[in-house]
Amino acid sequence: MMRLFSLIHGGKRLEMIKGNRSKHVTTAADVAARAGVSQASVSLVLSGKWERRVSAETAALIRRAADELSYRPNFAARRLRTGEIDAILFLVPVISNPFFAQVHEAIVSSAGAKGVTALVYPLKAQDDGKYLRATGHGVDGIIACSLEPEEIRAYAANLPVVLIDGNPSGPHVWVNADIQAGVAQAVSDIAHAGFHEIHHLAADRQSWTFKERARVVASNCEARGMQYLPSLGPPTLNHTLERARDLIAQTSAPIAFICDTEQMALGVYMAAMFLRRSIPSQVALVSFDDGLISPMLEPALTAIRIDAAELGRLAYEKLHALQEGRTVSSVMIDAPLIRRGSIPVSQVARSL
Repeated sequence: MMRLFSLIHGGKRLEMIKGNRSKHVTTAADVAARAGVSQASVSLVLSGKWERRVSAETAALIRRAADELSYRPNFAARRLRTGEIDAILFLVPVISNPFFAQVHEAIVSSAGAKGVTALVYPLKAQDDGKYLRATGHGVDGIIACSLEPEEIRAYAANLPVVLIDGNPSGPHVWVNADIQAGVAQAVSDIAHAGFHEIHHLAADRQSWTFKERARVVASNCEARGMQYLPSLGPPTLNHTLERARDLIAQTSAPIAFICDTEQMALGVYMAAMFLRRSIPSQVALVSFDDGLISPMLEPALTAIRIDAAELGRLAYEKLHALQEGRTVSSVMIDAPLIRRGSIPVSQVARSL
């Protein structure tokens, strides 16, 4: 059907013809008809509130019908109608860490696609979480990053929980990075470059992830017959700068480092610059994480890549599955070594 409308432009009336095609918008009623169920059942399943109300077989049937019809619920309209706010809680030690920020961004994107709000709470920056507990946060699930199970116990009662970068021996589903292969390759490259010892600039934190990094680096050094020299300290640029400067100044020989974070690695770069030591011929360096800064340094930083965005995406996927009552397994993602210019790579290492 066509209709004629006019508008005024420069004192002249312009006549325009516009098509008025009717287009059917898929609704929950269509999904219900396709699946042979009630609209109420569709609403329960697609809002994630079907457990103990709808059978798993019916829930699967409804989700399949929704996919076939490319139906996506209008969450905004539902919230306006019911006054409900679907929300999950993202717990982190602090919010200023760039790694946590990338994880949070991925969770916000994944949750937002389903009409869910992701609230971030920097647990260790607050008063032991007393305010959060007192207000009754009213969320439907929790994703906790780089925190121990006992740290989130007060928040996790009767809620589905997924850990990111967390202790796999705990009671919760987890999404972690498998650093074994990346660390083994890094230590191998450093050994082939002629080094006999590695200084591990390690974060003085008690969380599982940093303990695991120390364990894996130490075991790979032992396997290669290399001396493992850990140096604990706050994972900040300034503290690492001072620690690295002291270690580099103590020797005229080339020295190799592995850092727990990209920010700590930047401290080593600055220490080498202040002492006029070149990277990688006099100071060799590998870091964990591989954030935005790593490829921009000169020379670019070799890093064991831990994909923060992938961790966040998978964590929300697991949490959503738990909310729907599905069986969920923990998962490990690859953390490969990204070779750049901060360690000298021998011909032998290049062929590995």
